[in-house]
Order: sequence, then structure tokens, then C-alpha cells
Amino acid sequence: MLSRALCLYARFSVPKELSLARREAALRLKVLEWSPYAVFGMLIDWAEAEAGVWIWDQAKVEEAMRGQGLDPSRVSVLPETALAEPLAEGTRVVAGIEGFEGQAWQEGQLVASRWWQTAPPPEEWRFFQRAASLPAARQSATMPEPEPVSFRGFPWPRTRRRWLAVVNEAGRARLMAAALVVLALPLVYEGAALAQIKLKTVQAEATLADLRQRAGPVMRARLSAQTAMECVRALLLLDPYPDQLSLLATVGGQLLPNGTALGDWSFQNGELRFTVTHQNPLDSSQYVRLFEALKIFEQVRAEPQGDGKILMIRAKLRPQWS
Repeated sequence: MLSRALCLYARFSVPKELSLARREAALRLKVLEWSPYAVFGMLIDWAEAEAGVWIWDQAKVEEAMRGQGLDPSRVSVLPETALAEPLAEGTRVVAGIEGFEGQAWQEGQLVASRWWQTAPPPEEWRFFQRAASLPAARQSATMPEPEPVSFRGFPWPRTRRRWLAVVNEAGRARLMAAALVVLALPLVYEGAALAQIKLKTVQAEATLADLRQRAGPVMRARLSAQTAMECVRALLLLDPYPDQLSLLATVGGQLLPNGTALGDWSFQNGELRFTVTHQNPLDSSQYVRLFEALKIFEQVRAEPQGDGKILMIRAKLRPQWS
């Protein structure tokens, strides 16, 4: 069983209209172009026209086997993820043999996998979910608690052919021979048609890789901006009403220029209460209309006091931020 730290994982799509043999040939070409290793072991999880692929440095693994007195040609290698209990749907973090593995599952398929030496920070976890193209409703802001790995007696990946699924059982010479055979398959099966598909696929993947690389800083900057905006909103909600001086100036600006003056003033928790005075009786309905027109008040009430020369006005302020 091979630690996830020593494996790479990716998903590939192949044209669904191709025959089984041609799909396998197209997948092999993609894996050969993707692999950073000169000689690699591989495990494939097939799902119609898509496949999840693990690869590892076969030379390094064989060297470790010989160091333990084992014959590499007699030993099968499987990534630890392939022997852990799969998930039907959702995301999780698994504490593996070494480090932590983030997984995203859809309809029983492992659509994304990433390994971290230590538990990732929240920003890395959110970036992993976005890179896996998970819907926003299924993304979590905080990383779930790492789960202890539970191994099963047999691997869960759906393989098709043993020679294609576990090529690490072949020796170095057999692996190179298999690679040469695979390179020849497009000439046998596809001819010009498959060569054209290969060229378009390579170009599309190169474009996609370039776009992803350029989009990385933008996505991180967007995530930082969203986090900052959430902090700003939280701070604004602590005091959603205008300051007293500007509120006093707004109310005073509504008074009629006929000697009307402000009297008592009280503001607390969004409730405003003040008095308006004049040498003559005041029309309460007129002042209700005046202050409702400001659009910052609601439930405006005006109550005459004494001989009607004083109006007690009460109103609730609408929050500026929500």
C-alpha cells in the first residue's frame, strides 16, 4: 500500500463515442503527457468516458522494495486511497499514512483529491472546493474534522483490464515496451481521426492549464476580498445608524423657516424622540409628512402637547446596513 503523499491524482475525459479500446488508447496518451515521471506505476478508476488516475514514481517505489528484500515483479502496488472506504457524495479530509488528503465525491466518484503534509488553513480548503468545481451550496467555509482512515480488504476503483489498470507489476523493460505499444495504438486504431483528436485535446488542455494558472491569483484575491467584505459588513452591523451630528443636521434641515426650533432630543437603539416648538400651534400631520419624506424614518408619530405649540415627535430609524 502506497502513501497518498507519493502519488499524483487527476481525472480525465475521453470521447464517449469511441470504442472501448480507443478510449483506453486516448486515456493512455493523456496520462503519458501528464506524468512527470520517466517510468511510472498507475491505477485507473473507469467511469464510462471519464477516469480517475493515480500515478507514482515506479523507479523510486521499486528501489524501496529492493531495500526491503522484495522482488518488484512479484509485488502489487496500490495507493492507500484505493483501499480506503469510498464516499457516495460530499467532501471530507482523511488522515492517512502521512499527512492529510482532501477528497470531493460526486455520485460515488472521486472527482478531486489533494494531499497536504499538515492540516490546510481555511483558505486552502475553500480553494480546493472551488478547484473541484463544486456548487457553491455544497462548499463549506470551514474544513471538516479529519477522519481516521478505514481500510478495506480489496480496492474499490473500477478497472477494466489488468494490464491497463496496474502497470506497476511490469518491470522497467516491460513498461517501456508497453509505452511503445500504446504510442503505436493511434496508428492502428485511429489513423488520422485520432491524431486530430489528440492534437485538439492537447491544445485545449494547454489552454486550460494556462487559464487555471492565470486564474489562481485572481481566485485567491477574490477570496481575500470576500473575507474582507464579510469583516466590513460585520463591523457595520455593530452600528447601523448614522451618527448623532449628521442625524441632527438632517432633522433640523426639515424644519420650516418660520421660527420653528428643536427642543428635547433623545436617541437610543434606533428610536428617536425630539420636540419641535413654535410661538403658534403646530400642525402635527404636516410634520409627520415632512419627516416621512426623508425615507430614513418609519413609524413617524407627532403628538401635540400643552396648547399645541409643542410637538413631541417619535420615529424609528431604518438601518443603513443590512
